[in-house]
Amino acid sequence: MTEENGYRAARRLLEQSEPPTAIACSSLIMSLGVVRAVRDLGLSIPGDLSLIAHDDVFPWLKPENFPVPLSTTRSSIRLAGARVAERLAARISG
Repeated sequence: MTEENGYRAARRLLEQSEPPTAIACSSLIMSLGVVRAVRDLGLSIPGDLSLIAHDDVFPWLKPENFPVPLSTTRSSIRLAGARVAERLAARISG
């Protein structure tokens, strides 16, 4: 999940004969690449493409600081880990 991978994937998608009208990224970092691809192709967010990112917010990369504030989802890694641990403990105990 890198900025460059987001860029390359977005270029492949957006250069198709029937490009998508929305992209959902698995991270804010990949979203940086999508934004760059959109700009390089002369398109706009949200005019030509809707962009949603999923990621825990990094202190140095916030969705509101993008050229167009992004819609994002957020999940707690700590809570996800706790749920996995609970399921594992339940499975071990029968």
